[in-house]
Amino acid sequence: MNIWDTIFPLLRAAFLRDDPALSAVADHECEAFSERTGIPLPDGIRAWLRILNGGYTGAGELLGINPGREDLNIESTYEAFPVWKAKGWIPIASDRFGNYYVVPTRQEYGAGFPVLFVDTMHSLHEPAYIVASNMEHFLPYFLEDALGVHVFVFSKDYFLERDPKLRDYTNVPFIWEKK
Repeated sequence: MNIWDTIFPLLRAAFLRDDPALSAVADHECEAFSERTGIPLPDGIRAWLRILNGGYTGAGELLGINPGREDLNIESTYEAFPVWKAKGWIPIASDRFGNYYVVPTRQEYGAGFPVLFVDTMHSLHEPAYIVASNMEHFLPYFLEDALGVHVFVFSKDYFLERDPKLRDYTNVPFIWEKK
């Protein structure tokens, strides 16, 4: 079983409302996004958007490409936080408190496309901490949070057991170092 197979049951259980307007994104829409923004979409984000283009969970919102709702639109988020577009960060989700999860695309924290948490009350320019090494590891955590499977787990052992590649990232605090 691959990681995407584990996401589907969580996805069905975590979403608060069925919305036929929130459908999958086609490859040409991903390409158009990259052309408009100048930011290439990593494969993990593309794979996610082929499943669902934004939606609401109990943990917050997952963002998409022109999903028909401005509060779920990545590009609308860039209007509110233009520094993220300038840095090549793709906002992929938000919590219920105005903070965001972003994917840096310039590999400034190491090879790959990790998911970072930005505490907007603390800094728009620097992540508070790294949450996952990629989308595939972030989504189960985010969806399980929506289902109440774990509540504010900040354990080093918990994260490294689930996502050993987190060790590969530098120049960013880890979630278990959260103070």
